[in-house]
Amino acid sequence: MKLWKKIQEKRYSILRIATFNAILVCIFFLIHWDESRLNNDFRKTMLLLRCARMKAFLDDQLIIVSFSGHKISVAADSKAHVVNRLTVPTLYRVNYNTTIGPNMIVFNGHGTSDFNVRIHGGTIKLKSWFWEKSIHVNCTGLAREGPYPTES
Repeated sequence: MKLWKKIQEKRYSILRIATFNAILVCIFFLIHWDESRLNNDFRKTMLLLRCARMKAFLDDQLIIVSFSGHKISVAADSKAHVVNRLTVPTLYRVNYNTTIGPNMIVFNGHGTSDFNVRIHGGTIKLKSWFWEKSIHVNCTGLAREGPYPTES
């Protein structure tokens, strides 16, 4: 009888260890998936901003990138002919204002400085459940990872 009780106790402890390990593995995969989702949105947003900048420089035309909720739209001119759209679920905050309007970046053949409200440009923040990243777009239109620089 005592032997049978010890065997049952070992079974319960093995089951508890296996359950605990399964929970840990699920948590690890959830965190990893969340990070990869943020990185994927970050790459897509950076590519869209860099392509908009290059098109504005090469064609010497006005390119307007506007942000609305989780959607990013690229228009080829001020008449709002949308060229490209992107949905970014991790888009959290846009801190970029122009003389044309808020929450947009206006590129031309010289950068963004002609339309910026702030001298150095602004920041786009992406945020997932566990992580966050920022994109700083400066007055030349160059998009880089990191926060808005402090003003001196």
